[in-house]
Amino acid sequence: MDQNFQAYQSQPSYQPAPVEKNAAYYRAKAREKLRPCYWYALGAYLLASLLGGISSGGFSFSFSNTDFSADSEVNVPLQNFAEALRSGDFSAIWGELSPWVGLLLGIGITAAVFGVAFSIFVGSPMKLGYQRYNLNVMDDKGKDLSVMFAYFKNGYGKSIALNLLYSLITFVISLPLLAVMLFLFVPAALDVVALGNDVTEKEIFAMLLWAFVFFAVAILTVIVEILVTYRYTYCYTVLAEYPEMNVIDAFRNSAMLMKGNKWRLFCLQFSFIGWILLAACCTCGIGAVFLSPYMMTATTAFYDDIANRQAAREAEFPSLDPNDYTVE
Repeated sequence: MDQNFQAYQSQPSYQPAPVEKNAAYYRAKAREKLRPCYWYALGAYLLASLLGGISSGGFSFSFSNTDFSADSEVNVPLQNFAEALRSGDFSAIWGELSPWVGLLLGIGITAAVFGVAFSIFVGSPMKLGYQRYNLNVMDDKGKDLSVMFAYFKNGYGKSIALNLLYSLITFVISLPLLAVMLFLFVPAALDVVALGNDVTEKEIFAMLLWAFVFFAVAILTVIVEILVTYRYTYCYTVLAEYPEMNVIDAFRNSAMLMKGNKWRLFCLQFSFIGWILLAACCTCGIGAVFLSPYMMTATTAFYDDIANRQAAREAEFPSLDPNDYTVE
């Protein structure tokens, strides 16, 4: 009897097979967490899109009382512009366009300044608030939308600093592409246009050469920007979860979490390609709005896993380093 008991003890204990945490796992986790609060999550997404600086606008025209006859005074500038085009008189063309160019330039500058200011001072805390909401969905608290406005009071300055630093990083990455376009490709193209029929093979070759350089730098810029974006993809989420952290540490912790996980996150996001195409082709893009909470929750589920938040919640003094919770 004792020998049988000792033999039983010597056998390795039963270990359940580990769950394969692939894209299907995170999508299933997202569906599980969204099931009781999907419409709240959809409302949170729409609210974040609206207050995060994503807006559309335009002019609406009414043709009901407009006379487009040949004698109409409204049509006179159009006739003058057409005559200037036919005659090739560029000074006359500019004379007809200059009032409209000034008006459109003023409207464009005003809209751009307002959009940038709105994105910085309103969009920055909303980004943190939306990430905090997604974390609440993972914690089964997805019906509380008030958390989205929490960072207008707590951590407002840090949210702005994080947004500005992230924008600065992406701008610096694009500087080589802008330099090639402004100082090499555009001057060569303008020389070809200015010469017209007198253009030589040398000018055409120079323009094609700089066009090749431009596209090569563009491809390289896109690759670098994708890598940097994946490296710092969770900086907003980290700061939203730990608002006492400084901005630089939020970037560092995002980089640490994504070390070795960039390809996994890409595969997770790419796994939605079927739904994205279906939403684009069958619903004219409207379905993408309803798909977005699902994608955002799956991305947050990925963060919840690689950051080992379950172990952090059970610890008395949680660490920001997920390796501290690794079970040997």
